[in-house]
Amino acid sequence: MAQASALRLRPFLIAVLLAVALLAAGCTQFGGRFGGKKGTGIDVPDVYVGAEGFSAAFSPESVPSLVSEGGSSEVLLVLANKGAVAVPEAIVTVVDTKGAFTLENAEAEDTEKVQFKKPLPLIEVNAMTGRESPETVAGSVEGVTLVLKANEFVNSNDSVDTALLATVCYKYGTKLTANVCIDASQTQSFQKQRKVCDAKAPIALKSQGAPVAVKKIEILTEKSNKKVKPKFKIFIGNIGKGLIIDSTRLSLFCTAGAPSAASGSSSKPGDDKGKPKLNIVRLEKVELNGKVLGSGIRCSETEKVLSGNLANDYILCSYEADDFDEGSGTFVTPLKVELSYGYTQTSEPVPVRVEKGFSQTQQNQQAPTTSQPVQLQQEPEPNPAAPPSVPTAPQIGSSSGSRGLLIDG
Repeated sequence: MAQASALRLRPFLIAVLLAVALLAAGCTQFGGRFGGKKGTGIDVPDVYVGAEGFSAAFSPESVPSLVSEGGSSEVLLVLANKGAVAVPEAIVTVVDTKGAFTLENAEAEDTEKVQFKKPLPLIEVNAMTGRESPETVAGSVEGVTLVLKANEFVNSNDSVDTALLATVCYKYGTKLTANVCIDASQTQSFQKQRKVCDAKAPIALKSQGAPVAVKKIEILTEKSNKKVKPKFKIFIGNIGKGLIIDSTRLSLFCTAGAPSAASGSSSKPGDDKGKPKLNIVRLEKVELNGKVLGSGIRCSETEKVLSGNLANDYILCSYEADDFDEGSGTFVTPLKVELSYGYTQTSEPVPVRVEKGFSQTQQNQQAPTTSQPVQLQQEPEPNPAAPPSVPTAPQIGSSSGSRGLLIDG
């Protein structure tokens, strides 16, 4: 059953993989626009572009629009990492909005990357490479075949309109390399025209191939004892379609009994309730001119709780080494920044209707057995003396609760 299901749904997976391949071919056109490297006739795309990360979604083509109660259906769940970096750990849960289905079976194409835990709707994913890997410049895709059984009706409803949803909670990261301006020139006004860059101009950024991005960098030039020690304001924002969560507590948001994302509170006694669970971003790396965080570079904080207001969502870092002499000129040098965080996102709902019908249990209860053969009722002989009977409307069912079927002719 499971193998047949996988074979039947494989065309959908092939179609998804083909779409990803086409996306990879189309991405090459962005080589010059977004800073990609150009070779001899082949453009290498900049993989650190875009606001997507890891996602899980049901393939609409694999989901039937109508299912009878008690019936089973095979559907395809597509897991995709469209971001730049790899997904080290992820949790996926699948539900329907009305609780009309039960997950009977699950099968993955790659059992090393995708594993199923009890209860069955819980799926664990690991080591899905991102676009920065040479083997997956368009991202990586995995297919999961799910067998869903429509539950039997417990009331008199004729149908239930529900929708299939998939929610992901995963660890992710953002990598940025941006050229910044270091102004170590003298303060004479006539030298302003000769500067190769303007350290006072903020650097506006859009995306880095992840749902969380460094949106802006401001440079503050401080001079002391004929040394220039620049400071950097690194502004961080959520540009994805989900929520930033604590990467150390993924299970709080993607398992049974998890707290709501709006509250961000823990349901387990003894947890640190004062520690925020949402919008936590950690600063993993800052590098400039060979100096790194903790060795030549000091930052105001390494764990930032974002407020949603970009003007306040920044980390201030200072270059403390005595490398830039005043009067040495103005130059451009790369600043490298790496962030880590958790992220959660829910897929678009795929609608499906479950209609009331004869379930397998009902059919078994109504089917005649060999020990009790069906007796045909004989018509009584007509009595000429009796008055003619008046025909009545056919009745469905009887006092014993059995169901009948009226056939004309």
